[in-house]
Amino acid sequence: MLGKRMREARNALGLSQAALAEGICSRSYIAGLESGNIRPTAENLQALANRLGKPMSYFVIDERGVLTQRLETLLNQAKAHLSLDDVVQAQALFQECQNIYDSTLLPETLGLYREVMAGLQLKKSALFESVVSFVTAADAYLSAGCCLKAWDCKYAASFSLYKAGHLTYAVSIAVDALKIIMDEVEFAGQLRRTHYLIGCCYAAVGEVSQAQRHFACAEKEAGLETTEIGVRALIGRASCYGREGNWAAALEASHKAANLSDRGRFAKLKAEALIGACVCLVSMQETIRAGDLLAEVIGMPNIAVRTKRKAYREVILALNDLTLTDVCRPYERELKKLLGDLDPDTRDWEVVKDEWALAKCSLLRDPQGTKEQTLSFSQKFVSFMRYRDAAEVLIFGADLLIQHNQTNDAYGLLKSACDLLKK
Repeated sequence: MLGKRMREARNALGLSQAALAEGICSRSYIAGLESGNIRPTAENLQALANRLGKPMSYFVIDERGVLTQRLETLLNQAKAHLSLDDVVQAQALFQECQNIYDSTLLPETLGLYREVMAGLQLKKSALFESVVSFVTAADAYLSAGCCLKAWDCKYAASFSLYKAGHLTYAVSIAVDALKIIMDEVEFAGQLRRTHYLIGCCYAAVGEVSQAQRHFACAEKEAGLETTEIGVRALIGRASCYGREGNWAAALEASHKAANLSDRGRFAKLKAEALIGACVCLVSMQETIRAGDLLAEVIGMPNIAVRTKRKAYREVILALNDLTLTDVCRPYERELKKLLGDLDPDTRDWEVVKDEWALAKCSLLRDPQGTKEQTLSFSQKFVSFMRYRDAAEVLIFGADLLIQHNQTNDAYGLLKSACDLLKK
């Protein structure tokens, strides 16, 4: 079949065997292919197909092994380039895959094809198209019995939605991911990560009891083992206690997480846990203890500048909630210094949140320009798809405007906040 089709395609273009072979192989190689005496390599077959203007699948309807081998090689190369953020090369390789693609391929190969497609779509900020492709890939992997690969795709889709603030959608896909591995004891690590992600989603929408349940499951899956996800889940539970106003329990959980981080040598997580403890102490109005603990965090060896900024920012925001703006001043100065040292091109949502913490202090002292500033910061968060942060900025602005009898402007901000929370 392959030889016959190659001969027909060559004759249709009026090419001799030598002309077809030029620069690729020998004339005798072409003769052997057409007579069925030679089985081509995937690379040679692809090159000949390109010269004849045909997809590779045209010649290998009954040569499934050659097609699959070539396609999987290209897809795995594209996937590797994606992991290195080399989108241009990944796209070029995937384009070559599209010339070979055949919807009747084996399910595992189809899963890989859709997974790489999803990764490219995500890099291009086509979030929802990416999610559909990840889910399609997972279904193909499942039909091939590849549970772990299916989980990888569902988890990637859910995590992408979580980062973009589409939390309800993220939970639904994460729950599907959980079902794939629920009864597989060898996937304990994946179970922990999935429960933790679901907990984060629920915490972000204020479903504290559901968040607590999944954080507890993540800790339970860790057992006696001190794992990074287990510590993160404990930090998440501490945050939930704080949302409920149970600051004593939140403080206890934060200190426990810090101690476990020491045991597991998770320096960054220890800093995260202690930052949470600082917020607890501020909320309990123990500002001196909070300041001492903050100094301990800032003085930790090898602490990243980003983490220092977060420490100052979270303490400033906690003090703002209590309108203790005078206590904020030394922390504001330190945060401004750290922001001043940043490369101007280094802007992400955390930088915007740092700047918002400083702006919030200024507005609490002098509300002049509240509407304009809150709208501006809200748009900055929207540009990073941080819709809940954007909405919270507008709600703060509305509260401040209402305090100063500017109700019409306040209602406008609240309406915009509601629209953002629907995204």
